[in-house]
Amino acid sequence: MARMVAFLSGNSAESLFQPTFTSNAASDNLALGQRCRRSAILARTRRLIDRNCDIEHVTMRSIAAECCVAVQTLYNMFGSRARLLELAITDHMAWMTRHSKLLAGYPNPVLAFSDLNCAYITSSPNFMRNTALACAPVTGTFYQAIRKFNNECILILLESMQIRDLFRDNIDLASLASLLNFISQMTPLDWAGGHCSVRELRYEVATRNVCALSNVVVSPHGDGMNEWLRALRSTN
Repeated sequence: MARMVAFLSGNSAESLFQPTFTSNAASDNLALGQRCRRSAILARTRRLIDRNCDIEHVTMRSIAAECCVAVQTLYNMFGSRARLLELAITDHMAWMTRHSKLLAGYPNPVLAFSDLNCAYITSSPNFMRNTALACAPVTGTFYQAIRKFNNECILILLESMQIRDLFRDNIDLASLASLLNFISQMTPLDWAGGHCSVRELRYEVATRNVCALSNVVVSPHGDGMNEWLRALRSTN
């Protein structure tokens, strides 16, 4: 975990509160200048989420003041406060997905993705707590959108594993993504509610992910995951 937090600290150009310039359907058709401006607004919105004790305190007026733009400009660009906050969160998730496929020291990107989440909980606990609690209620504004996006991120990571022939034959990746999505969305609530430490959360999420993947990956990869989990237990 210390190494991961150090990685985040050293990556100031792409940290939580810096523009990610992540490409997605909402930005692909924009000119470069517009994409840079949009990415900067999303980054500053994340900073406001981190500064406040509750995401509900982050208003369009406070975001406009932070970004030095008019409130109407935000509505013109994003449509609504809910959509802006949603994109601020999913923009960060897309960045984590991309970098999870590049991190060394993990058997697969799914385990890297979950560990990266825990590293951000250590480095930016207020942001992670606010977003976890805001996305928790089934009837909440962000629940469906964030859950769907997280599922898509996990499916991308599973597909990258499939390209490396890490799965057995005829594995339903969509169903597997749904299971891993449930783990990644529900387990952090114990931490956000103050019921476990980050260390406990890290090991719990890693254990659940390894268990979910063990029955569908090829044996050598399963052995590698279990060896990684044992090493994690000894250092956690």
